[in-house]
Amino acid sequence: MPYTVASYIHSDNISQGMGGCLAKIETQTDFCANTEEVQLFVMKIARMGYGHTSTFDEEHEDLGEGILRIGWQEMADKYEYLQKELNELKKEMKEEIKVTAIVCLCGV
Repeated sequence: MPYTVASYIHSDNISQGMGGCLAKIETQTDFCANTEEVQLFVMKIARMGYGHTSTFDEEHEDLGEGILRIGWQEMADKYEYLQKELNELKKEMKEEIKVTAIVCLCGV
């Protein structure tokens, strides 16, 4: 299945929170995976995924060494507009699009 991956790296001299996040979206076609709209959406998911880890409201799957896996449903429940954006993207592209992975490295 075609997919696209985006990353977000967070590092600054002010906060102690350094790390990053990878997000993966699967599509039905390469054409869809490579559109600007899908690329921008997966980048947004990566940024939001990293920001979401700082809240720690939910239980994340701890993979050890500061690596956390975040479920898409957890993100969609907390940030409802992301699910709406995904639904609009599916409608616009006329194909199935799924967020299949959000993995963050925190506290590096």
